[in-house]
Amino acid sequence: MTTSPITTAWESLPLNIRRAAEEAVGNLRPMSHAEILLVIAQAIAAERQRLKISHDDGGKRG
Repeated sequence: MTTSPITTAWESLPLNIRRAAEEAVGNLRPMSHAEILLVIAQAIAAERQRLKISHDDGGKRG
């Protein structure tokens, strides 16, 4: 069986990242362009917040 480049890239990500992505998206279903943008924007915002907290406490909470 041949896997697509997307499947290969997905499976190469750490499991915790894949689980977080699945949680953010919810049930697999077709998504509108706006929904996809929202999920990506929320992930970026969460990562920036995580980095800000990490930076603010001197990197004690990774």
